[in-house]
Amino acid sequence: MVPLLALASWQAVLETAMRDIQGTAIAADVRTGRVLARSGAPDQSYSPGSVIKPFVVEAADPAALRHPLVCRRDLKIGTRTLGCVHPSLASSLDPGAALAYSCNSYFAGLADRIPPDRLVAHLRKQGFEVNPPRSAEERKLLALGEHGVQITPGQLLQAYVRLARAEHAVIAEGLQGAVEFGTAQLAAAAGVPVAGKTGTTATPGRTGTRAWFAGWAPARNPEVALVVFVARGQGGGSAAPIAGRVFANLSPRPAPLPAVTVRMFKDQKIRTVDMEEYVEGVLAGEASGFAPEALKAMAVAARTWAMAHRGRHQQEGFDFCESTHCQDYRLDARTAGVRSAARATSGEILWYGGKPALTFYHKDCGGILESYHEAWGGPRLAYLLSKPDAACQRRGTGKWRMEIDAREVSVTGRTGSGRAREVRVDGVTAPYEEFQRATGNRVRSPLFRLARSGNRIWIEGSGEGHGVGLCQIGANERAQRGENYHQILAFYYDGAGEPQDAWRKLSAPGLEVWATTNESGLLDLLTRALREAERRVGGRLSGPARVRVFGSTAAFRDATGEPGWVAASTLRGEIRLQPADVLRSRGALDSVLLHEMLHLAVQGRARRAVPAWFEEGLVQYLEDPSKPPADTALVESNVARPPNEAAMRQAYDAARSRVSRLVARHGRAVVLGWLETGVPR
Repeated sequence: MVPLLALASWQAVLETAMRDIQGTAIAADVRTGRVLARSGAPDQSYSPGSVIKPFVVEAADPAALRHPLVCRRDLKIGTRTLGCVHPSLASSLDPGAALAYSCNSYFAGLADRIPPDRLVAHLRKQGFEVNPPRSAEERKLLALGEHGVQITPGQLLQAYVRLARAEHAVIAEGLQGAVEFGTAQLAAAAGVPVAGKTGTTATPGRTGTRAWFAGWAPARNPEVALVVFVARGQGGGSAAPIAGRVFANLSPRPAPLPAVTVRMFKDQKIRTVDMEEYVEGVLAGEASGFAPEALKAMAVAARTWAMAHRGRHQQEGFDFCESTHCQDYRLDARTAGVRSAARATSGEILWYGGKPALTFYHKDCGGILESYHEAWGGPRLAYLLSKPDAACQRRGTGKWRMEIDAREVSVTGRTGSGRAREVRVDGVTAPYEEFQRATGNRVRSPLFRLARSGNRIWIEGSGEGHGVGLCQIGANERAQRGENYHQILAFYYDGAGEPQDAWRKLSAPGLEVWATTNESGLLDLLTRALREAERRVGGRLSGPARVRVFGSTAAFRDATGEPGWVAASTLRGEIRLQPADVLRSRGALDSVLLHEMLHLAVQGRARRAVPAWFEEGLVQYLEDPSKPPADTALVESNVARPPNEAAMRQAYDAARSRVSRLVARHGRAVVLGWLETGVPR
């Protein structure tokens, strides 16, 4: 059970949520009906708009609710047009879906099936002030909360308290749907399922509209009911976000981050570990012995790096190796300090542009940080720019010197921070990374100068590592002089730290889409692809299809570990897509969506592990069963881990051909059945 905040805390929460907003917010304990806090103007009566609709469902005879109604879209009542703004729906609506989508057409039709006296009596019982309708048109407007009815925010709160206790399954489902994929999506709160309804009504005699939200959380076991009224605004765009900020206070901890897989060199086994356990192991390997606040900063950096680079070794079947190629992971070397730092920052990561920031770190910057785009030629990231690090300079460490066995050495290109970009050795010019490898990694940093003494050439340098992001020497010095980990992170990743909700959630029945840009146009395409994939595979997914749309090809590549020529991939029940505009420009959007949904549907039906070639071949076959088999040898390793695009396409075509021949021999139903029984030898 989610604990209620103290009364004083609720008052502060409401006042913060309603700051600079003209209106009212009231919260109550569902179990007792007691008002927990109130912020804003005194109670006045207003037209309720669509927040009345759950009570119209209650007033209807059960027989009337059993007959679905079709949305007519353009609803005209007298001189008023109250059209529906929800997506086009091919099928008729039941009460739950009508509530979720706030379908005006449905409720106008339902009003015709409820005797006027019964509707008026029920609404008055809930606290509404009602003028009996004198015509069929007025009865429809009453059912939409647009005419002949008013209520105060306090009265509406008590009506929703009673509704939350009633355990009316259809209404509860509809109000939860409204938050998940309907009109009240902005009332969602991380980790807390919310049920609620929005409403927007005209302001009499003035331009503009008034906005409502009414609902409760958690959705299935209600504890807190909330009503928000905004004097000027829209229900979904103005009142719902306030509710979301309020309900967020019911979630004391962020949702757990996903587990990761790590390849262990000692026994060559792949281990699945909780993200926080992984962070502890990385701290033990990368930062053991640091001051507590520096350890916390490293915990956030290591966790964020892991979120940004999950699947780095995907083609080999795991996320990360345990070496410094990824992050040095030493779980057996954990200390109490390491565990404490990981716990203190549990779930905390830095965000930038709607995705985990690229939180690179290194041992010693030598007194000046390097820019990401100068180090590796990537984009110019505002939070990874070159600047002096006085804390690292203060330590006065990191000087090193080595002799190089060569006749002539010169630095032919440097970055803005003075680091070597290219080095010429005995007439051959190479990037710094190749030069460093050629010296057996004895050159610790690209921040160096050359010196000659007689016939001997010396390299004299400062620092250790690439110099991008957090300097561990500097971070530890900052912690020792009193800076907390937030201040340390703010210096090394200045500008990163956007909240996780920079990923916007879009929902439709059976579908959950996360994107950093407005991808609402994808919902219909994804829904059609999902239904078609389920039809071809046979069977429905047990849960919603989860899709993540990345904001750029670079973000897709960095987060998934896939090369840029891969349009999308499906891993652990989630489809990861390159930006829709990129796929459209290739003319591949529809085919990619169907292909990945087929993967989800195949994985959802599978009850036994099947070879990678069989899953991919079956998906390829189901995309186009009429395509004849090709005489192409199947290299099975190239299905899961293709070295290049040509090898991938050849392997996919060969897998499709093998499945096509199996279908011709055994029949489509039998081959699909192998997902449940296993592929016979």
